[in-house]
Amino acid sequence: MKFLEFFKKDQLDIKKSYLKQLIKVAKADGELETNEYDFILKVAKRLDSSEAEVQDVEKNLQTIVTEEPSGEDERFQFLYDLVWIMMVDTEIDKQEEQLCTKMADRLGFKPELVKNLIAAIQRHTNQGLEEDTIYQMVQTEFVG
Repeated sequence: MKFLEFFKKDQLDIKKSYLKQLIKVAKADGELETNEYDFILKVAKRLDSSEAEVQDVEKNLQTIVTEEPSGEDERFQFLYDLVWIMMVDTEIDKQEEQLCTKMADRLGFKPELVKNLIAAIQRHTNQGLEEDTIYQMVQTEFVG
């Protein structure tokens, strides 16, 4: 296998793992709602993944190895996406929050960052800000 082929496979595994974690958080309350699925598709597009790939990940959750992003910006974006999907249905389920808190710890963040992100996202959402603007503000607030 050529080096570039290995790198592409590695990136594919990370993308699948990213999508897997989003799906797991979305399903933690027992169901994958339409607005949660739409958000997953939006993230998939950002990751250059298709809806078919999302459906494949959903069908094969148990076989996909969990890998976390390595850079600080990527890890923060990942945690932010997990918190956002937990909040997208306007109800914060305790199981979803526990998964996000565990992931924050695994990513090297203090677990209380999840509650801080929830509060910041709610505050900015209530101000009527767009999702991309909220991310930029929250990233500046918590990462710098």
